[in-house]
Amino acid sequence: MTVSNGRGQKSKIARELGISGAAVGKLAARGMPIDNADAARRWRAANLNQLRARPDPGPSAETLVQRAQSLAELASTAMANHRLDLVRDELREALRAVPDSHRAQVSMSVDLWKALIGAYALRVLDEGPRQPPEEPLSDEDAEFVGGVCYSLACAEARIT
Repeated sequence: MTVSNGRGQKSKIARELGISGAAVGKLAARGMPIDNADAARRWRAANLNQLRARPDPGPSAETLVQRAQSLAELASTAMANHRLDLVRDELREALRAVPDSHRAQVSMSVDLWKALIGAYALRVLDEGPRQPPEEPLSDEDAEFVGGVCYSLACAEARIT
């Protein structure tokens, strides 16, 4: 059964799938779900001739950020129950999928960042500079440090 969430939901699905709102309406009439972009993608793969269908551009950056943020919240709960291992790999995969231009939008607790970065990296980071810096980090330097931490947390980079 297709649940219609109104015009705004059709527009969102259209953007996610890279098709027009009118095409979403026609496909919804044929049974495509419009309450979830992933469900719509699965329906299209199962029900449309892929040689004639417009190629799927994949999830939008906003969707990837939302997915990573939701998994970060789930990971915080899992971590509180000493079960981060249940969601760690899925969270890292979601973090890697977020485009560089949108990574600053993902927020996690310091404890979750530390858990994802790992013990060795934390030891390196905890040692810090031998003397306090004379000046605060520039925006450019802060962005670089944030990028390094993000890369470590999602296992794109490792300290060896």
